[in-house]
Amino acid sequence: MVVVSDVLIHILSKLSPESLLRFNSVCKSWYALINDPKFVTKHLLDSFSHKHVLLQRIITNNSGKKEHVFSILEFSLDRSVSSVYDVPLPFHEGPRPCLSYLILPDLDVRGHSHGLICLSDHNRDIFLCNPMTRQCRKLPPTILVIPEPEGRVSLRLGVVGFGYDVKCRDFKVVKVVSLRRGFVRYPSRVEIYDLRKDRWREIKTLVDVNFLCHPSFDMYHEGTFYWLGIHLPSGKKAILTFDMSKEDIKPMIKFLIFGRWRLMEFRGQNY
Repeated sequence: MVVVSDVLIHILSKLSPESLLRFNSVCKSWYALINDPKFVTKHLLDSFSHKHVLLQRIITNNSGKKEHVFSILEFSLDRSVSSVYDVPLPFHEGPRPCLSYLILPDLDVRGHSHGLICLSDHNRDIFLCNPMTRQCRKLPPTILVIPEPEGRVSLRLGVVGFGYDVKCRDFKVVKVVSLRRGFVRYPSRVEIYDLRKDRWREIKTLVDVNFLCHPSFDMYHEGTFYWLGIHLPSGKKAILTFDMSKEDIKPMIKFLIFGRWRLMEFRGQNY
């Protein structure tokens, strides 16, 4: 058994993501260390002397095809931009035919935590990406089995959340799937993906809300993911929360409000 020393952990935590990606193949113990969530957290904290802003852009490459690209802006402590670099996504696609016009793949950022980003593509596929190391993983398909004794039931991806569970020290993706047969709506079902196990599992929780697809509102903060929805019993808009450790969905605030708005983090608090 190889024991990783504290000195080695300290040295590796100071390296750039590009260097860590190369050191992944040195040996099994280094690979396990570099991909351990605790090391990822330490590496992230050690890099806080510089602030980063992530932009999602659509560019035209040399062959004339459209690509989704992450651009990372790195700011030094004096707030000046010290570097700018693009991180191409590994699942580039060209335009798709849609009726009489062409559209690009609709990539929504569903959440981010500890340097990882959760993306969804056209409400079908879900990806976990690390822009700094250029690694990306497409999540397995749903495990939900829907009996169809009276006709076909359609599955629709409602909302997605992503975050880190501090109790089990693992990243999780939560997915709420709505079920419909024609105009009849059935209770939604909830799946959770565990990154370490690389598989989905269904949880039993009461989802008496109608989630609103509002990407500018969805966010993760300190172990909890937030969505916008309508609380069905009361018919009021509500902020819905999902605790990554307790694994339950609850309405936090019910209110009446109109117009465009969003939830954001300001100095460590939600607003």
